[in-house]
Amino acid sequence: MTAGSPGWQLAASLDRRPTDRVVSKTYRDGFAATGLDTTLEGLGARRL
Repeated sequence: MTAGSPGWQLAASLDRRPTDRVVSKTYRDGFAATGLDTTLEGLGARRL
């Protein structure tokens, strides 16, 4: 999907807040090349 296209947008029914973090991904793997590790580390997360 192309970033910014209608099918790419998050569902309007999601209760999203301005403080929520969004991690973009370009692969089928939710962790590969996303920066998620850096985000979680910055939040002090130790496990999922």
